Amino acid sequence: MSTTLIPFGLLTDSNELVDVAEVPNGKKCGCICPSCNTPLVARQGEQNVWHFSHANRKVSNKTKNECHYSFYLSLRLMARQIISNEMTILLPEFKKVISDVTQSGYRESLEFTITSSSKVSLSDIEVETQFHGVNVDFIGKKNGYTLCLYFTHPERYPPNELTRGLGGKEASVEVKLDTLYEKFITNRMKEEKVSFKEILLNFLQNDLSSKNWLFHPRLDEALKTAQETLKSQLISKEQERQALMKEREAQYSIIKRRNLKLKRSPFNNIPTHKPKDVSPKKTSHKCSKCGTEWPISHGYICPSCFEVCRTSE
Repeated sequence: MSTTLIPFGLLTDSNELVDVAEVPNGKKCGCICPSCNTPLVARQGEQNVWHFSHANRKVSNKTKNECHYSFYLSLRLMARQIISNEMTILLPEFKKVISDVTQSGYRESLEFTITSSSKVSLSDIEVETQFHGVNVDFIGKKNGYTLCLYFTHPERYPPNELTRGLGGKEASVEVKLDTLYEKFITNRMKEEKVSFKEILLNFLQNDLSSKNWLFHPRLDEALKTAQETLKSQLISKEQERQALMKEREAQYSIIKRRNLKLKRSPFNNIPTHKPKDVSPKKTSHKCSKCGTEWPISHGYICPSCFEVCRTSE
């Protein structure tokens, strides 16, 4: 399903948004586009994902204005319709990370939790209303607290007004509609198909991965506590580092004194290698039989007993 194709159309008989699976196929669906009033055609083929498309023949007189209707806009409109006065919604945990550096320049980080994941029952729900001057999709109340839900997609981003400066009992959550595109495609591939409305309602109530806290009333308090904890950790880390440096300096001093003592020892002058043989070169032979000596230059035969002798002194 392309994001330009739409799963919901406005049924002219009831003036309510309907799922493409809830109406007859083709032009008999009885639906129009809620943006431009152009008649819609229900495409319920065997190959492509079911969807509505604008009729393109003999409808120019019925089109009132330029159409801005899209996949994501149809989701937002249908969500506003199926949300009742009361609804239970699963909210994600809210965590943040802060960091700072020690006196020595080492960075330390701390992750802290503002709130855990929980299931909340909202009442007095208002759909398509204003919250701190911003048009939001809906707000609900719980024990005196107000929760705002703001739907986002690739062409719609959360405004800054919802991310800071809210009241002490006000919170805001972003609901990203991007992942619904894949959910609709996967559903149409199953043998037992579920209506788009059921998928959307279950998504809004139970999907955690699509929700992201924009602001929580306990954020400032949790941040202040985390900053104090991190400050204590930085001091402790710096003290540990200073103690370690002193220990290393003491060890280095011991090694330095030991090396200096060895350097001054009289045993350091003892040669550690075998001296070279400097005995004089032999100039004569000596007969091992008769003891006669004669010059090496006269050969190896003893001049007295004529024995061959190679021994020299």
